[in-house]
Amino acid sequence: MATHVVADNQVGVHNLALEAGVVEIVQFGQDIDQVEVTQISGEDPVYFTTDGSTPAVPAAGAASACYSTLGVMLPVLLDPRTWQSTSIRLVSASAAAVSVVRA
Repeated sequence: MATHVVADNQVGVHNLALEAGVVEIVQFGQDIDQVEVTQISGEDPVYFTTDGSTPAVPAAGAASACYSTLGVMLPVLLDPRTWQSTSIRLVSASAAAVSVVRA
């Protein structure tokens, strides 16, 4: 698990490589109003949380408590509902690449 810190004067992290089953963290130094998560590559969805909890890849057909990407190059835009720093945690069942940026 690695943490990628986004400074206040930066937009986000682009082309972040995810290894299968390994949680990566994108940490914004302040509360952000909206975040955009875009899957750049990979065959399986990327699951992520915005509340600091650890995401997990659900079993096939099972429900998930995490947000997920909808497919390659289809951005997910949401309000992370945080009050201090914003932590986005991501995981995928297979290798993938994502961009996580403030919107």
